[in-house]
Amino acid sequence: FEFQFMRNYFNWVRVFSVDDRKPIKALCDFGIEFRDSYILSGYSLEKTADNLQSHKIEKLVGDLERLGDHAEDIRDFAIKLNNTEHHQIPKLDEAISISLKMVDDSILSYVSKDLSLAKDVIKRDDLVDKLYDECLNIIIENNRKDYSSDFSIYTTLIVKYIERIADHAVNVAEWVIYILSGYHKDKQIF
Repeated sequence: FEFQFMRNYFNWVRVFSVDDRKPIKALCDFGIEFRDSYILSGYSLEKTADNLQSHKIEKLVGDLERLGDHAEDIRDFAIKLNNTEHHQIPKLDEAISISLKMVDDSILSYVSKDLSLAKDVIKRDDLVDKLYDECLNIIIENNRKDYSSDFSIYTTLIVKYIERIADHAVNVAEWVIYILSGYHKDKQIF
């Protein structure tokens, strides 16, 4: 079907097709190749669309799984912090709060099919990145005078995992946008 829109714009040097209107593979004189994966798959158009939807959801679930892995890593380093001195890291609580809200909202955007909420999650990532930098600078600055190496290392890793959780929330939101609109990172894919 898509080939009909392109057939008059190129000089086709090789065409393999089922019939004149349904090419499976075509090559133009510029070297651009057209393939109809729908026909090659042998599936109905409905089944092909279902497979694509499943693929999108698998990608989203993969980011949720990595997000959970980072939460476990934070737990493990928090336990190790129990054996060190304690210091307050300004902005860390704010980074945690925003990251967790991003996770909640990215999942909610999928469940409620809310495109604007998914886009809002993506916008919040810049703030978490800024807070991440601020927390790291505080840790580096105080490591030289007040913090033990153990505290600095474990806290740095925790801050990094919080920032990564926010990144995975963004990935989930990007997959939601793709599922709902066919656009992934501003490129139309479907």
